Amino acid sequence: MATFTKRVFTLHAWLGLIAGGFILVFSLTGAALVFSHELDAALNRQQRIIAAPAAGQHPLPYDELYARTRAYAAPRGYAVGAFRELPKQPTGTIDVVLLKGEEYQNVFLNPYTGQVLGPQQHELTRWLLELHYQFFLGQVGEALAACFALALIGSVLTGLVVYRKHLLPVLLFRQKINWRNWRTAASGLHRVLGVWTWLFNLMIATSGVWFLLYLLEPASWQQAPPTAPPAPVATSLDAVVREAQRRLPGARLTYLNFPRAAGATTGQLYLDLPGRWWLGEWATTVTFDARTGQITETQLEADLPLSTQVSSTLGVLHFGQYGGLLLKLLYCFCGLLTSTISLTGFLLWWRRKRPGSARQGALGKRACVSA
Repeated sequence: MATFTKRVFTLHAWLGLIAGGFILVFSLTGAALVFSHELDAALNRQQRIIAAPAAGQHPLPYDELYARTRAYAAPRGYAVGAFRELPKQPTGTIDVVLLKGEEYQNVFLNPYTGQVLGPQQHELTRWLLELHYQFFLGQVGEALAACFALALIGSVLTGLVVYRKHLLPVLLFRQKINWRNWRTAASGLHRVLGVWTWLFNLMIATSGVWFLLYLLEPASWQQAPPTAPPAPVATSLDAVVREAQRRLPGARLTYLNFPRAAGATTGQLYLDLPGRWWLGEWATTVTFDARTGQITETQLEADLPLSTQVSSTLGVLHFGQYGGLLLKLLYCFCGLLTSTISLTGFLLWWRRKRPGSARQGALGKRACVSA
């Protein structure tokens, strides 16, 4: 058994060493991205937050808002792709996605006046997101992210074997950290924080790998041919929304998706039905013909294929899209703890590799194995 644990410890050390820097990037950017909406609102306040409407003032019809947005987008060579993140508060704006081939741009729309508030000024959250899952390397970066997420899964599982005798003492707050020097402190922190965050990191890494499984499809690596702009919606969006809400009483409209490529004739309404929070706010889909307004399909969240339900649930869990502010703070805290685990793991490796510290490193390794 000691030989097996020693081998698992060696694998744990190598996985942490190979992926440690990237796990540090994952954890720090993830801790910030939990507050992506709050960061966007703070950095783009003039576009994200408007004055409260006057008493009795209501948002403009969706048809009017769509026409105003098209009038802004068409001269600039863009098509209107979606009304994303419809506001939950009276002082919120509509996040609009504009498309030009593979390029996209976000602008914001005042729902009471129809004024387009211009492109997003500060794109910190987009920058963080691209660093988080692409390392600014496109699909190659996504493939690397998948590999390092797998390494994180392996590190979590092997760490569970190596530190199995410490699980209960740590969870019962009986495991003390020796602060005598940086070496013993790093070792203790690595062990204790690893136990406290192992389930969180396993969930985050597993869901991250799930999202990137599409890279196994050869077609995902082929460059998409240039597409002509789609035809605009030629029917009443308000009539479609009213019919969808008549069919689905109590559903809240969260997202309007319009045709995005030449020849596309359908759009989608995404709605949130109460009762299945773990599937997110876009789980129920109503597909409509953008030429006639006829609803062609209604996909209830309860009837989604199992793979889609799993994907939606993992998305909610991965991004912390439930539980409010307290849960976001917990996610952020766990992300910071994971970054500390990565740093202490590097310090432990560096201690063993320093000249003159071979004996000390061997003793530390034997101590870990015997644990």
